[in-house]
Amino acid sequence: MQFTIQGWPSCSASCFWAKALFAWLLFLRLFNGSIITVLIFIFITDSLSTHNYENMVSDTIIISAPPAKVWQNVVAFKRIKQPDTYWLFRIGMPSPIESTVTGYYKGAGRKCIFSNGYIFDEKIATYEPGVNLTFDVTGQPRDPEIMNHIDIIRGQFLLKDNGNGTTTLTGNSWYKLYVFPVWYYDIWAQSITRNVHLRVMDHIKALSEAN
Repeated sequence: MQFTIQGWPSCSASCFWAKALFAWLLFLRLFNGSIITVLIFIFITDSLSTHNYENMVSDTIIISAPPAKVWQNVVAFKRIKQPDTYWLFRIGMPSPIESTVTGYYKGAGRKCIFSNGYIFDEKIATYEPGVNLTFDVTGQPRDPEIMNHIDIIRGQFLLKDNGNGTTTLTGNSWYKLYVFPVWYYDIWAQSITRNVHLRVMDHIKALSEAN
């Protein structure tokens, strides 16, 4: 049996498959080479760029309690005693355990305390009871894993009255990354931020729904 590839002379079946294999290997070599070149170009460009990437992570839960009751556990909350469920917290990454305030008004100081004793100092920027608590982060731990890598800029809790005795609680956090590749580290930053949110918000939910 004879096979013909345009531009090549006709040949037997064994000859045909040898040429097909050669063409496939050549394609893979050229394709892989272009991928490596692109990756090297991306890495060099990223490493020489100024890294000042900002992002916001948002999470929402429904709480079976009115906003007035939820608010009591938003501004400050009692120590979290529930076991960690997020795998990074379970293997040793610090998790949020408590929040305290110096007062219930705009401009008051607020502290977010983590399980290893780390404290994020905050200042209340917006204080609308039952609606909006926004705070700017004024100081964060001087940890080498944090310094020059990430800055937590701002946090926020928004409460929405659903009109049926429940509240939609939204947690927002803004941060900046100074590391590369940003696309890789932002995957981790989003995951960690989201699980910090959910640990705190689930605690607020439990406190608010308790009798």
